[in-house]
Amino acid sequence: PGQQMSRAREIYIERNGQPPEDWMLSMVVDPGHTMCGVLFIATPPPELGNQRFVFGEIAIQRSTSMLFATEVEKYMRVNRLHGFTRFIIDAHGGALTSSETGISPRAAYSRDMKSLGIQCFETESSFISGSDDIAGRETCLRNWLSIQPETGEPKVFIDVRKCPRLVRTLPNFMKKEVNGIVQDEANRRLECHHIECLEYGSA
Repeated sequence: PGQQMSRAREIYIERNGQPPEDWMLSMVVDPGHTMCGVLFIATPPPELGNQRFVFGEIAIQRSTSMLFATEVEKYMRVNRLHGFTRFIIDAHGGALTSSETGISPRAAYSRDMKSLGIQCFETESSFISGSDDIAGRETCLRNWLSIQPETGEPKVFIDVRKCPRLVRTLPNFMKKEVNGIVQDEANRRLECHHIECLEYGSA
């Protein structure tokens, strides 16, 4: 209350959730066969404020590498997205070698993205590794979600219209309770694919 909305937030609202071309775009992936989670995060230029905008998601049931690449290509094309700076993937899950194909999801996803021309500036069709420091990235995300004293707003804004699965599962990020005692860690027994994508993005 009493705080002025950031210019970045004004621009995001004016453009109805379409990030401007000079904002940095990241795609974050939590791979998995049962469920693959994908988040799209935009970072405005620093002169507009130190904020992040989660402007889209994909949830893929029974994912394969080609299905993943096809869904990502379709999402980027339909939403007129281009000029991504980086692709981030779960370092642990992305490195597990498939017993069926003998290659990791990370390698297979990169191969099939390349075949469809999906690239970013930093690594072309490859990924950088998301942090495997669970406690550290939890802290980073809680910082993003906290109200920043200088602005009166959180550091991250989630477009609830475009990220329904993330919004639905975000309560799972609440610290788990064991025998009535609140633990200093999130509850990861429930669905948390998109929450973990948000963690990788924050870290």
